[in-house]
Amino acid sequence: MCFFDAIGITEPIVVVVHDFGGPWLLSWVAENPKRVRGLLIMNTLFQQDHRWHFWAKIWQIPLLGELAMKLTTRALFRTECKKGSKDLTNAFINETYDRMHPTMQKTVLRSYRGYAKPNIIFNGWQKNLNRQLNKYPLR
Repeated sequence: MCFFDAIGITEPIVVVVHDFGGPWLLSWVAENPKRVRGLLIMNTLFQQDHRWHFWAKIWQIPLLGELAMKLTTRALFRTECKKGSKDLTNAFINETYDRMHPTMQKTVLRSYRGYAKPNIIFNGWQKNLNRQLNKYPLR
């Protein structure tokens, strides 16, 4: 039984995925096209040839990832955040840094390590999803 059945949703739904939400839900979408009324995909990974960013590659390596987490200073965190999103305010970056407690760090490491080999993890899923998407024109 899937989550939607468990909470009583039986009609087709609009699925929105972003970031790590993609791998968690796009495999379900690929297998259940009749249950999907619409799909919005933003900045996610679900491709066998996904290329990881620098920090993801570091976080995927046991011990090195933990060391990187421990040595990341507020200044380094700010610099790295600004590289990808120049308009982030220092206040927002500082608040985010303050929330990077040990449990959050472990979760980040586990998440990146869990998807470290997209060529294996998404084997077959990507083709199945592409087949489903090709049935519907982009709007």
